[in-house]
Amino acid sequence: MSALCVVDGAPATIGNLCTQCVTALHTAVLEVPRLLRELDVTITKQSRQGNFVAGASGERPLVLNLSASEVADSITVALRTVAHLGAGANERVPVDVVALSPWTARRLKHAVRRQEIEDAHAALLDAVREGWRSVDRAPERRVVGTCDCGGVLATAQTEGEVRCPACGVLWDVEEREEARNEMLLGLTVCTADLVTLFRTVLGRRITTDTVRKWVQRRQLRPVRVDPMMFRATDAVQTWERLHGLQTDERQGRAKEPA
Repeated sequence: MSALCVVDGAPATIGNLCTQCVTALHTAVLEVPRLLRELDVTITKQSRQGNFVAGASGERPLVLNLSASEVADSITVALRTVAHLGAGANERVPVDVVALSPWTARRLKHAVRRQEIEDAHAALLDAVREGWRSVDRAPERRVVGTCDCGGVLATAQTEGEVRCPACGVLWDVEEREEARNEMLLGLTVCTADLVTLFRTVLGRRITTDTVRKWVQRRQLRPVRVDPMMFRATDAVQTWERLHGLQTDERQGRAKEPA
């Protein structure tokens, strides 16, 4: 363990963190269920879009806020990462977030002693911050990352620049998205969260059965067996290696004479 907090460099008082950072992490862990409920309302809220004319029933369609959905997934992944750091050997981690939140809070004293807590701390606090900024935001805007000052960057653009609402600094949209994705893919996660990361960050569909087969065939090595945990980057490399191999095989068959 470090003598200094791995987050802000202050004297470490609990594991690898100082009292202030442990308190911030504890607060974030406990507010996740309420935040996800708020995001759920935002994701499926009824909203007037343009000059909509109601049908015979007079009902308006539900508008899906995709950016809020992505942020909700990021929050869940980040919370589960902290939970697994605090879990004991052979200890079952709750699946339901409502139960997972207080369960994780009670085990923070173990999680903060793990080397991976620095990245997990940043990932959860950033995700929670983005989550609160996403609540009731206009559906067409999406979170592309965070400013160095901590401000959340949201825009309807897919390229160009976005201005931080807190300090006014301009950021390249694609650069911020890449930085956010690199951070998420640098996490160590469980199988379920690995599937979520592939869907939300890479736009690729894999299943828990896919991951299980990779492990059985020794194509992907877990960094922890019980519970099964993986480096997201390792899984991405496995997918890219296998996908490239399948592409080469198809091209080879296409070139074979009839």
